[in-house]
Amino acid sequence: FQEARDALLAQDRTAVMTAFETRRQLPDEDERARALEGSAILYGTDATEFLIRGLDDASSVVRWVACGCLHDVGDHRAHGALCE
Repeated sequence: FQEARDALLAQDRTAVMTAFETRRQLPDEDERARALEGSAILYGTDATEFLIRGLDDASSVVRWVACGCLHDVGDHRAHGALCE
């Protein structure tokens, strides 16, 4: 896991986040949820804006994952979005 994480962190962040965004648009809710989790694991608070967008997903499962990820990264910028 650590080697895979390090390899992704060595890549261009914009390219990795674009790949996560592509996965966040897939019809499979598990794939969308994994995209949110992956971004949170890799980038922590730097993924906050991406995670906030997950709160608008049609799936309650994906929204739940987005909430959990936002909680885990602990960025104060998420407070307003979570309260909505």
